[in-house]
Amino acid sequence: YMMEHQHDRFPTGTLWVVLILLGLAAAAVILFSVQLHKQKKEKQQNKFLDPATGIGNKAYFIQHFDNAISDQSRVLYSVAYIAFDVAHVNQYYGYDESENILYYAANILTQNAADTDIVAKNSAGGFVLAYQSSNKADAQERIERLLHLLNQYSETYRRDFRIVFCAGIYPLTQNDRNCETAVYNALQGYRYALANRLPYFFCNDELLKNTEKTALLLQQITSALKNHEFRVYIQFIIDKNTKKICGAEALSRWQHPQKGLLSPVHYIDVMEKAGNISKLDFYIFEKVCEQLQIWESSSLKQISLSCNFTRITISDENFTERIKQIAEKFVFDRSKLIIEITEDATESNEDMAFCNIAECKKMGFSIALDDMGDGYTSFTNLSDYPIDIIKIDKRIVKNVETSNGKALLEGMIALGHSMNMKVLCEGVETERQNNLICLTDCDLIQGYYYTRPIPLEETAEFLKKHKVFRID
Repeated sequence: YMMEHQHDRFPTGTLWVVLILLGLAAAAVILFSVQLHKQKKEKQQNKFLDPATGIGNKAYFIQHFDNAISDQSRVLYSVAYIAFDVAHVNQYYGYDESENILYYAANILTQNAADTDIVAKNSAGGFVLAYQSSNKADAQERIERLLHLLNQYSETYRRDFRIVFCAGIYPLTQNDRNCETAVYNALQGYRYALANRLPYFFCNDELLKNTEKTALLLQQITSALKNHEFRVYIQFIIDKNTKKICGAEALSRWQHPQKGLLSPVHYIDVMEKAGNISKLDFYIFEKVCEQLQIWESSSLKQISLSCNFTRITISDENFTERIKQIAEKFVFDRSKLIIEITEDATESNEDMAFCNIAECKKMGFSIALDDMGDGYTSFTNLSDYPIDIIKIDKRIVKNVETSNGKALLEGMIALGHSMNMKVLCEGVETERQNNLICLTDCDLIQGYYYTRPIPLEETAEFLKKHKVFRID
């Protein structure tokens, strides 16, 4: 071509430039493709890694569970859920400490893993382990050894607090092919161990059935809150000396569509664990404010009305703001509303609880400490909180018929009075109990001997009918 077009020859230098540019473009395309492939591979790998510990994550565990555990070896495997209370560590010792514990636990689990094991981080403070064992005793021994190593964190790093790991174990059956179900079952065992302060627990059919019942009950409770199925009942409080009604306590009852009227024993624990107990607490509080406004313009304005708040609710940082919002909608004597502090096994933020209770006192509300002597309430609460009334638990009152029981009751009454508090004895059910209680120096009495809880809307009719209770 160039010979035939010598007069129009293509410059040799330009040709080389074009060839070089084409080569560079091809090289760039190849390099880009290689880099893109590398990034995809790294992204795929990161998809299965936990960034905090560097070990496999939940997706990693699922993939290996499906691929590595065959139908022939399935019954040889157990799935363990191993965890510590990461929320507690975050709150009291900080997030850095939690990360150190997680990294330590990941190393312990991977260093002690067999070739057939699958180890992964499953949740904020939880790990999952699929491991082989010939029998239940072998499965138990393996977990005991791991928990022993995990619980040496404080000694290893010389911490002045102790971290406790516990575990739930679920032995796989021939039909357990769903990884997430197996992990869920192991998690139920962990939760049972945690709730009952056990180092580990084997998940069984009974536990799973109870878990299903609780889950169903929780769904029903959620619907009940939306459908206003909870009703307010009140039980009157009697002045020991005058035998007059001087107050009442607001209680909740669940008007279940199928099961009828249910007492708190059927739903309070579930609501506390689910974290929606505050909705019920504030609902009762609003009903109490509304009732006190009604009484304010009647001859019943001298009657006080109390409502319960769990420590979970009182420990919330938005507690006082919510209280103010509700109370400001009603007009009544604030001192006639008594906030009862109930005790529960769930750990709460004591500093926040103290601030909230002190703020309620500033707003004019009275404060009562419920269930004094039931085993949970600490005597230090009497000095820590601005208490106006202590309510002695019915189990203490029940033992008043014995000499030791009477001495204990009288001592608690004297303690309350020495701190300028009124003392209420609750759970008075028989005439003999009432007579013995009346011989003490307590101020107030509450119990079935005088009145049973009645629906709030029936209060006026009840007081009108039972003229034996004189109302000022």
